[in-house]
Amino acid sequence: MMKKMRQTCKSPKEVSGGIEDCLTSLWGCKFRRARKKSPSGFILIVLVLFFSSFNLHAEEIYLKPLEAIRQVFPVGEIIPEKKSIKPEDKARLAKEAGIKILKLDWPFQVIKQGKKIIGYALVDNELGKTEPITYLVTLNPKGEVLMVEILAYRESYGSEVKEKPFLKQFEKKSTYDPLKLDGDITNVTGATYSSKAITRGVKKILVLWEYFYNH
Repeated sequence: MMKKMRQTCKSPKEVSGGIEDCLTSLWGCKFRRARKKSPSGFILIVLVLFFSSFNLHAEEIYLKPLEAIRQVFPVGEIIPEKKSIKPEDKARLAKEAGIKILKLDWPFQVIKQGKKIIGYALVDNELGKTEPITYLVTLNPKGEVLMVEILAYRESYGSEVKEKPFLKQFEKKSTYDPLKLDGDITNVTGATYSSKAITRGVKKILVLWEYFYNH
């Protein structure tokens, strides 16, 4: 009995042709039959698969950190102040914040008017569904949130979290508040991952401020 010969498709590295050859190699020899039966349909399939094989994320940059800080503190000197968590305190702070704290060093900005501290600011990133969201939190001298601002958004969906109705919920929050999604913070429909990310991030910054400046 004669054994049927199996056609071996090459890996992308072995393919020297164009997009069609590469995709035929990746998705099997059925594409060759489709190409013969309906050339226009085959091209459409090729284009759909080609572009869907990429994870496209459009980065939207809304504000620079300094611009965002000046919205809250139009006057005053902005002084960078690097603060560091003691390694033995990292686990405790992570438990208080309810998330992992991945680094020890935190670049706070202290805003002063003369010798008087009038506020604090910190820029950080928090992971959304697949991409980091860059945000800024400004605080008053009591450690209460003055403003949360999204500086850069990279996800394909969920950018509604940058809108004021969601962000204003964090104003006046402190470590005394639960900061829980669907509790004291209302979720944005269609942006659950991003809503969770910002809520986690704000709570983390409040816990860090408490550790560095209020003990």
